[in-house]
Amino acid sequence: MKKIVNPIIIILLAIILQACATKKLVLESNIQNSQLGVCLEYADIIDEKTQAAFNNSLKNLIEQYNNNADSIKLTHCNNPSQQAIVINVLETDYVGPQEQALWTTVSLLGIAVPPLLFDKMLGFVFFQNNETTTELTLSSDLSSQEKIKRKFHTWPFYGNIEKQRNKQSKKFAEFVEEIVQQLELSHS
Repeated sequence: MKKIVNPIIIILLAIILQACATKKLVLESNIQNSQLGVCLEYADIIDEKTQAAFNNSLKNLIEQYNNNADSIKLTHCNNPSQQAIVINVLETDYVGPQEQALWTTVSLLGIAVPPLLFDKMLGFVFFQNNETTTELTLSSDLSSQEKIKRKFHTWPFYGNIEKQRNKQSKKFAEFVEEIVQQLELSHS
């Protein structure tokens, strides 16, 4: 009798390999005065409301982070070419009401139909997520590393675009904080 590899084990291994393979920003030289500027840039396709939400989240993060920070203090970017991390927001996609309805229908069919057609088969669920694509780089005085693309996602259901934008901007702040913490580890 052949033993089939459990799909859950395969999925967990894929997640672990992905986490290990993800490029990280690394400081090659020390941050002067332990201050790091955070520069936020936007592609032309990013709407003004999303820009305002991300700017506000970054402002709040800088205040909160500096109250609790150990070694690196964050500042708003004055000069992206010195002592700075540059975050370029390339694209943000929100799941609209029609897409929410579509993926809910697909998931309901995915749950109901496979068990009816095939004995002992589990159904499936698929939901689209909000997604933001960014490009990260450190100023040349801190690192010669190439730009790194990163994405982050939030769950869109069942909220209007404004609620989704708020969720995405909170996730953006978490995303930036995680990057700064990685830099602190490479700084120590």
